[in-house]
This record gives sequence, structure tokens and C-alpha cells, in this order.
Amino acid sequence: MSGAYRHIAVASTFSPRFRAVLAEADRIARRLDSPLSVIHAAAEHEEAIARFFEALQDLDRAGSTGVLWSVAENPTEAILSACRRNEIDLLMAGALEREGEHRNFVGGVARGLLHNMPCDIMLLPNPVEEPKTRSKMVVDVNLQDPSIPYLNRACEIASRLGIQEMVFTGIVTPFDVARVSRSGERLDEAKLAEILDQADGFHGEIDFRLLRSNTGFSVCDFLQDSGADFFVAGVREVDNQRRLPARLDWLLQVIPTNVLLLGVDGTEAFPSQQVGV
Repeated sequence: MSGAYRHIAVASTFSPRFRAVLAEADRIARRLDSPLSVIHAAAEHEEAIARFFEALQDLDRAGSTGVLWSVAENPTEAILSACRRNEIDLLMAGALEREGEHRNFVGGVARGLLHNMPCDIMLLPNPVEEPKTRSKMVVDVNLQDPSIPYLNRACEIASRLGIQEMVFTGIVTPFDVARVSRSGERLDEAKLAEILDQADGFHGEIDFRLLRSNTGFSVCDFLQDSGADFFVAGVREVDNQRRLPARLDWLLQVIPTNVLLLGVDGTEAFPSQQVGV
């Protein structure tokens, strides 16, 4: 089986979580069987070279993982520029600005990456240096415009990461119900199950939940309550730019767990709906 990505990069700064971010990125890249580079939003200099060499040597990566130095007006643009120049197809980055009593708040650089996604993105709010079991993944399903290739991709990545349980969630708001009431379209558990019947590639425990709420924050609450280790969502291109769906705008503010955003493209449709992807 070939690697899940052609080229993974992790954005790294010399923060207190410097080593933890690199360690998490190292483990994930190995699980995904994909080459890893480090992006540093600054000019190359001797002290930084030495710190990166020591950290990568400790991860047994000193000879295989290069540092991509990048300078721009701000760190976000420097990271995006490095991704474009080096054809990165998965970018990993720390995400936490500060911890609240009940919420982890998204940092400014991570928020900038979410506004200008150049590729698939994985945000790590609480990276750790030592290996930690990550067993549960929650996957967002768009009931009104489902994509089977996206769900299959989520299943593939879950299998590679050693996930043992996947929970697929669909959210329905009163606005959604009102919008489809005249067309006769269903937005219920049966519709969610019908979509999932088309997905393949994961052989662990599978469950699904329909979340009825006025806001997308119900997904955030569900992630916290369920103890999910990963949240996966699909993002489509709008005007040549990947955009978070409106129901996931809360991700610009808070981040309850590790988040993976996958690009949704291609032409395969959900059979019973013939919805283009």
C-alpha cells in the first residue's frame, strides 16, 4: 500500500510545545507512510539549524526530514508560501492559543490557515511527546451534499492511524428542515445510514449519530462529551479557495480535539441522490 500523502509538512516554531508538535507529526507521518518536512516561518540561521537538527535526530529523522525556511509579512503567509512552493498536500500545525475552563481557543496562525487552506490540514491542539493511544474518530457527514470518496478517504486514514472506533455525525438545524420540506428530501437517521452504506475501507467499530440543533456548536459539544481523539470534516473549493462549511464555523474559534480537514473533489456521486462532488 502506497503512502497516504505525497508530501506532509509540519509548521514548527520554538514554542514550549516545539518538541511535542514535532513528535506528533513524526508519529502521524510514519502511520501515513508519507515523507515529512518541517516548515519554519523565519530565515535560516545557525541557532535554529542546531535546534532542529537535535530535535530531528532524537526522532531518528535527521537524515530524512528537511527544514523549509520561509519568510513573509506574517507567519501564516510564510507557511502558506512554503506549502505552495513545495507542493505540500497535508499540513500539520499546533492550534492552541489558550485553554479556557470548557473550551480550547484557536490561535491566530491556525485561524489564518483555516481561512486560506492550501491543502488538507491537521490541527493539533494538545500535542504530546510520548506516544498516546488515539482510538476514536468522529467524521462529519454532509447530509444534503454527501461525498462517498471523502468518506472512503476518512476510513482509509482512520485505518492507517490505528483508529478502533469511527462515529459518523450529521447535523440538522430547523433551517435545514424548512429548506427541504417542500422537496420531500429526508434529513434523518435513515438517510445518514443510507449514505454510510456506500462507504468502505474501515473494519473497526462503527456508529452514527444525527445531531439536531440550532447551531453547529452541537458538534463541538458532542466531540468533547464523547472523548473523540480526531474530528474529520470535508471542505470544498469555493472560488478556487477551500472553505469551511457554515455548520463548522465554530472551528475558527474553538478546537476540542485534533482536527483533520480533507478536500472534497472528484466526480463520484452518492448513488441515490446523484450529487456531484
